[in-house]
Amino acid sequence: MEELEPLETRTPEERELDRKRAELAELESELIERELDLSTLEQDLAAFRADYLRIVGRRYATLDDIKARIAAVACVAAPELTVRSGRSSPCTRNCGRHGEAGGK
Repeated sequence: MEELEPLETRTPEERELDRKRAELAELESELIERELDLSTLEQDLAAFRADYLRIVGRRYATLDDIKARIAAVACVAAPELTVRSGRSSPCTRNCGRHGEAGGK
């Protein structure tokens, strides 16, 4: 006995609705994946920022210390160069012992 194919009893609107529901399910799945990717990237970025601030912040502190040491040595070694230049130098900003800014 030959099987008969079932007759399509759904309307075109119902078939379109089924297609749209399937498409919506795919898009929702893709959205979930992308939201997970976004969350992972945000966590990675936060970790990078923390590492960057820790590493670079430490180096900036070291740089500031080195600049202060250089200014102190320059002030003691050649204060007359600072006074003659008439510019705000590390000496006049840091030690205040020389030049107009220092009150001499």
